Amino acid sequence: MTKYPKKADTPASIGQNRIQYRIPLYQRLFAWDQETVSGLIDDLVKSYENSIGKGGACPPYYIGLITSTEKNELVDGQQRFTVLMLIGLALEEHFGQWRSFLEVDEKPRLYFEAREDDNEYLERLLKEPGLVKKVASKQEDDKDEGDQKVKEALAAIYESLSKRPQLCLEGFSRYVYENTSFFISVLPYTDSRALNSYFESLNSTGKNLEDHEILKVNLLMEIKRSDEIKNCYSLIWNAVADMDTPLVRKRREEATTDYIIRFNKAILATRNLVPERVVEMFKQDQGKSDINDFHGKALENLAPETGDMIDDIPESSVEPKKARYEPDTYRSMLRFSEFILHVLYLVSGTIREEDVNKRDFFDPNNLSKMFADYRGNMNAEEFIAFLLQYRILYDYFVIRIASTGDKYTLAMRGDEDDQKTDEDKELKRRVVQFESFQYVYSSKKTYYRWLCPLLKFVSGNDITVAFDSLLAFLKKIDNENNPVSRLDNRDDFRYDHGVDRYWFWRLDYYLWQEREKYFTGTGGENYFHFSDFSAVRKCVDKYTFKRNRSIEHVAAQHPAKEGGTPAQPYEHVHDFGNLVLISSGFNSLLRNSGYEVKRGHIENCLKESSGIESLTMLQLYMDSKEWTDDDIVARTEWRMEFLRDTYGL
Repeated sequence: MTKYPKKADTPASIGQNRIQYRIPLYQRLFAWDQETVSGLIDDLVKSYENSIGKGGACPPYYIGLITSTEKNELVDGQQRFTVLMLIGLALEEHFGQWRSFLEVDEKPRLYFEAREDDNEYLERLLKEPGLVKKVASKQEDDKDEGDQKVKEALAAIYESLSKRPQLCLEGFSRYVYENTSFFISVLPYTDSRALNSYFESLNSTGKNLEDHEILKVNLLMEIKRSDEIKNCYSLIWNAVADMDTPLVRKRREEATTDYIIRFNKAILATRNLVPERVVEMFKQDQGKSDINDFHGKALENLAPETGDMIDDIPESSVEPKKARYEPDTYRSMLRFSEFILHVLYLVSGTIREEDVNKRDFFDPNNLSKMFADYRGNMNAEEFIAFLLQYRILYDYFVIRIASTGDKYTLAMRGDEDDQKTDEDKELKRRVVQFESFQYVYSSKKTYYRWLCPLLKFVSGNDITVAFDSLLAFLKKIDNENNPVSRLDNRDDFRYDHGVDRYWFWRLDYYLWQEREKYFTGTGGENYFHFSDFSAVRKCVDKYTFKRNRSIEHVAAQHPAKEGGTPAQPYEHVHDFGNLVLISSGFNSLLRNSGYEVKRGHIENCLKESSGIESLTMLQLYMDSKEWTDDDIVARTEWRMEFLRDTYGL
């Protein structure tokens, strides 16, 4: 039976005991963002200010329930306990008694199992004078050491306090130390199944643990090997789970060719991977949770003995001045639960496509059920090895999306390889654009339609797969998913029949690919009122696929009045030729304006180089001086014929 406390604890009461709390290896890393941390500081400041001058005992500020095992493992509330440690680090200089909470027997109060880097960094924060302030102000020397979320949290704490110059920091620090209150309930440490049931109950109430964390617990419990081996698999899981951080990252001042050599070696090393080699990789550098830290000696040593291709790759001729990583401002397309489902689909061996409801299977909310239903005879070690293998392939061959949502990057053969030909650079751009096109029209429940075939294709081919081969494969998959026969029913392309947005993105991709033919400014009259056509070429060249687009009309459904009289509506207003895919904001700006007003606005966008939302729309305004029902019919015919032609491009 769980032991519930009779009174609340505070940092002050914890400071009187000699308990070191442990965060188990299956728990996720510290995940609070800066807004959440700042919100807690704001609430604590308000509580402190409300207590001033009231006399007597100060009212407590409750942060909830923390659950521990009898072995002092924090199984719920570890995020709150960690943030208390960070607050204590920031406030200790104003109220020295925080040290008794932060340390026990001269060791940090909090210990992270199987994460020695984090333990060492926390100890440095405690022992090294001035380091906490340097970290918070982003002045520390080693940008790669320590968890980024921890650094961001410290910065948020200092920033929140700096906004209150009138705040008595000594009084506030003492208040937080003595009055931040929480209850610690103790969970009996019985067998693993009982503990797992507790995790599942946490998950069902929406607390902390996500489905992939429950799955991690289950898989690690299945591994009946030494703690050292289990720790290795936990490290692998943690590294793969951080989807927004590539497993092999480009180092600062590293030549692109050297970076690609390292990436190639990592991919070769995980081909035909067996669990024993996975474990050996992590044993060589115990405590490292980032594959990038040991790719050179560990991942390469994992390569099969028959993999003589590694010997064919020349050694680097440039020694990096310092092994720091370039900051990564791009994120993964998939979240970790979604990635697990894609890998499961690829390696299960028990899935018959005709028997699986794909939308249910790839719904991350169904992760636990799908894994239980379709894992087959695959053991935990094999599946974690597959996760690592496909994650490295995913990092190399699949685009990443900028945090702003309007740029994409692809690791494959580098972004700035001066040795590539213009043709090779153009082919890479086409791969990036085509994957971007696939991304914007897909969702987390439909990415599988092109991502699974892509990952299967590259896992069975040499790493030197050429851009043209990859692009041809992607087009083949897209054509199979959206066969040319879909063009046969013209009614499906009307606005009032729910035309699929996919067709507008397909038009935009192939217009971009054939931009030298359709946007040169020669071979036909265009109706923009400027002679320098370079503005058009520039906007077309840097065109980027974006989500959050809606289908809108060129000729308005409800035209503006002309001289007090409603304009005559168009007979073919809902036809395919009168439709474009643009943002709702752009449409609202010119909702019921006439054709010439809209074309004038597009012309201004070109002159100001502010970007174009749709190449299909740009082409229309270039080609047509006026806009009538006949023009709509002609444009519909042209688009349908062009779409049919794209199946041969």
